[in-house]
Amino acid sequence: MDNFDIVTRELASLPLTKRKHAQLVELSKRLGIIRTEIRHEFGGMPRKLNSRAIRDEWLKKDKRFNVPARLWKEILRDTIDNLNAYNEAGFTAIAKNLYRDFGKEVGKEKAKLLRNGDYVNDSNIHRRVRKAIVRSYNSCHNQIVLDSCCYTAFEKDGNAFIKVMGLEKGNRIVVPLKTSRIPQGTIRLVTDANTRILKILISVKVYHTQTSTNELGIIGIDKGLTEVAKDNLGNKYGTALYEKQQIYSDYINKVYQGRNKLFAIYKRAKEQGDLAKAERIRKNNLGRKKVTKRKEILKNEIKAEINLAIKEICSKAKEIVVEDLSHSFSSKNKGAKANRSLNFWMRGVIDEALVKHSKRYGVPLFYVNAAYTSQMDSLNYSLSGVRKGDKFYRENGEVLDADVNGASNILTRRYDTEIRLWHNPKQVKDILSRRSLETAQAVLQLRYADQSNMRKEERITKDIANYG
Repeated sequence: MDNFDIVTRELASLPLTKRKHAQLVELSKRLGIIRTEIRHEFGGMPRKLNSRAIRDEWLKKDKRFNVPARLWKEILRDTIDNLNAYNEAGFTAIAKNLYRDFGKEVGKEKAKLLRNGDYVNDSNIHRRVRKAIVRSYNSCHNQIVLDSCCYTAFEKDGNAFIKVMGLEKGNRIVVPLKTSRIPQGTIRLVTDANTRILKILISVKVYHTQTSTNELGIIGIDKGLTEVAKDNLGNKYGTALYEKQQIYSDYINKVYQGRNKLFAIYKRAKEQGDLAKAERIRKNNLGRKKVTKRKEILKNEIKAEINLAIKEICSKAKEIVVEDLSHSFSSKNKGAKANRSLNFWMRGVIDEALVKHSKRYGVPLFYVNAAYTSQMDSLNYSLSGVRKGDKFYRENGEVLDADVNGASNILTRRYDTEIRLWHNPKQVKDILSRRSLETAQAVLQLRYADQSNMRKEERITKDIANYG
């Protein structure tokens, strides 16, 4: 395991002159057109792409763009890398479903077709690919990717500067930064047409200096809604999550209800020919800057709560067992408010934080099948109980904490050699139902055996009494 992570850091420039800003905005727009062309040509058929081979082919054809050659080559590499990552994520999800639907052996053979592009000859897999990997379109027209040969960096009077390649040959654009840190390696400039300040994204190595205390041992955790997670020992992590998430959800609901009313007034005014009123509403009430900024602030508060909670777990655990939630088990509509609470982006933040902090603390992550971990009774491993809200009611009337019960089931599944990660929910239910039946039969056999022994003892006692 590497002792460092590659993370992205954001730097900012000082305000640029109008001329410099206009040049960089124009350059980013031209590179955006190239991104669109690349995605249009290579995004239709998901497959593994080689940016080097595409670049060599374009050079043979003497293909030209209205930007310096080194810049379009970097944009080509960056866009192809994004396409490959997107396709690979889709292939991984499809492969899991193939294992679930066809079993280990057949699923393995079918999954091989994904990597070499032969899936087009299998209608079932081709349909899965079309459904899982939707053709993407470019919406990025404000970024410039620069390798170390496309810019030079230096420091002067305590401030860092970069000289970047522009549209004019031999005339680089000097960009002053709000820091003394000198960028290295490949960097990314993000332009904004409304402000003359650039964002500079750089990649840096963050070395792992922390170690886990291992005081909790091997634990199973259940991701929650009222808190970030609970473990099988009953510990809660990130208890402020629900409050922060509700603030975010209520804000979204209130703002967009108001915007919908104003949009209806805007449409009515436009239809009635009152263009001045329609323009005033569009300009002053239907913008997105304030809403987007406020949403980002609230989201960052939620992310901070999640990261603190996961960091606490990883600093104490020896190994973390977590359920794999990449497969959706329910399509029920739980209502608008509940659906806003069950955000997929929040689940993604928790998963990302688990991967990041477990790596930094050197704690192994073990993923298990998530099917029926909330419906099982963790004390007798059967499907005899019922979950209602945050309570789990056992068959004998005993009440357990639903999240702790689920976390205990997740930990138990770590050692379950019969239920595999790729099993679909129906297969898992069949295994658990069989086990519940076997357990019930064993209990009945013991009960009848006890009753038989009692009757035998009664007969012996009676015979002794008669003999006496």
